[in-house]
Amino acid sequence: KQINQRPVLFMKLTSPRKVPRRTKRNIWWGANQFRQGRVPFITFINFPWMMGKVLKEVKSLAPRPENCSVLEIGPGETPLTTELPFRQTTLVDASPEIVAQLKATKEKPSTAILLGDVRSLKFSKKKTFDLAVASEVFTHVKPAERPKAILEIERNANAMLIIDRPRIPFSILRARYKLITDTAVRREYEKLVDFSYIRTFLEKRGWIVGTETVRYLKYAPAYTILKARRKKPQVTSARA
Repeated sequence: KQINQRPVLFMKLTSPRKVPRRTKRNIWWGANQFRQGRVPFITFINFPWMMGKVLKEVKSLAPRPENCSVLEIGPGETPLTTELPFRQTTLVDASPEIVAQLKATKEKPSTAILLGDVRSLKFSKKKTFDLAVASEVFTHVKPAERPKAILEIERNANAMLIIDRPRIPFSILRARYKLITDTAVRREYEKLVDFSYIRTFLEKRGWIVGTETVRYLKYAPAYTILKARRKKPQVTSARA
């Protein structure tokens, strides 16, 4: 018996891990998105030029990393700070899966890997780091909870480097996404970070703050790099 076969017009692309349907709005916030077995995101840090730029900014805040302790919040699967010889590196991530992966691939004995949340950084005793780095972290924190997150970083570090997508006027964002609904645009708007608030907050608390906006590709989304240093550094401790 002859069987009629239709030609295959499209090849279905599959990933090694099953990608579930994202039906809940809150999946973006916190570590929820990274607990769904999704393939890791391609972010600006995957581009060598941008990686070099960020590491240069890290060095400007910690000229002698071998004498400094660093806290990296939300490192994901590709930590930034492990590229430099810091005296002590502490990685804190809210996803148990990512923490387990980082521990499995840990290379340096001076690296501590902890499960934690940027809104509540809990250490075994009082700790002040020379530098705190948060790359694309605030976009995964709900806007109403971001002040608490920045306060936690401010409490635990003498210098900080925050990198994320800056907030732009809603009208501009709406014009950029012409083919999606207003509800979807508002969700995208919530993910953008208000760096003017962070800058004002830190300056009122005695920090020296500078910002720079960059793009890793010509038509890619803009990112803001915020560098801040405490005018009167606190004494740093040796252990977390």
